[in-house]
Amino acid sequence: MIWLLLACATNRVDSSSGAQMGDQLGTQVEPKEAPQFVHVDDFDPADWVGKTPPIVVSTPIADAGSGINCASSCTGPDPANHDVLEAELIPGIFEEWNSQAIGEPTIELETLLFYLADTRAFIAEKGTPGLDEAHAAYLQAELARDTVSMEMRLINDEGEVTGFLSAPSFPLWEKQHLTFTGTGTLGHLETGGKAKRVGLAHLWTRW
Repeated sequence: MIWLLLACATNRVDSSSGAQMGDQLGTQVEPKEAPQFVHVDDFDPADWVGKTPPIVVSTPIADAGSGINCASSCTGPDPANHDVLEAELIPGIFEEWNSQAIGEPTIELETLLFYLADTRAFIAEKGTPGLDEAHAAYLQAELARDTVSMEMRLINDEGEVTGFLSAPSFPLWEKQHLTFTGTGTLGHLETGGKAKRVGLAHLWTRW
């Protein structure tokens, strides 16, 4: 059995660095307990403290790993399918966030970043009413982030790395096909998917 370990980070979001993961490739990795599939509607982080994190799925659990082809998988629900952020609500969110510390993951800031397309469209048309210069500059910088770096490792039951994938930079929101190296007798392996930013320090990804 082979486990897939994934780490990814936007170009300016604090997360596990590629260099750190690369340094770990030469070390022995303890075998991991098999992760469970949990539907997003049933997932509560508090239930998994100290345990092997589950694989959170948005499609029915019965479908997970059951032969869904690449085309149908990549057209499944993602953050872009959520309700839009109505333009008339944005000025009020700006005003509320303007009273909060810059860089704090508040509901207001997370909302503006989650509905990135709607926030960008509003600013392009009406600017940033209700925001002071510092808040406006910070928001514009966060909305401009558009690349992600990612690494994956294939780990067998003995804890040995049997494949490695490194993608130093690729565009967010765009589908990618990435190839593993060092797979030996496993032959050619690649994965397809995409990553989207859904919050101040959160990414949504499907591979």
